[in-house]
Amino acid sequence: MAKGIQKERPSEFFVPTHSSQGKNIDNILSRLIKGSSVWIVPLSVKQGDENTAQALNCTSNSSSLIEMTEPFQAYIEDYDGRYLRLRSDRFYCLKMDIRGIKDLILCTKAKHPIEEVK
Repeated sequence: MAKGIQKERPSEFFVPTHSSQGKNIDNILSRLIKGSSVWIVPLSVKQGDENTAQALNCTSNSSSLIEMTEPFQAYIEDYDGRYLRLRSDRFYCLKMDIRGIKDLILCTKAKHPIEEVK
């Protein structure tokens, strides 16, 4: 017989749906409409993260992924609960998993999210 209270569920039953950051991104997206202009700050090894975000160019015939290493401005086209479809100056259609997004900032008059911090 086990003593004490089990503090964790066994790993075979635990399937996280989103990280806390993913829930935060979900919350932000729930308040935005199609065409909203945002700054996407992707996870990037260059910025000290474990992974670098990847995205799929929807308009290309290839299924190769593009590494997204730098923050960029984009317009929201669609969101299905996991994938965000974006349009930017560089990509007409970009599909990105929200788990690869570190931060999502609604565009204001600021030139760049990194410049706001300085």
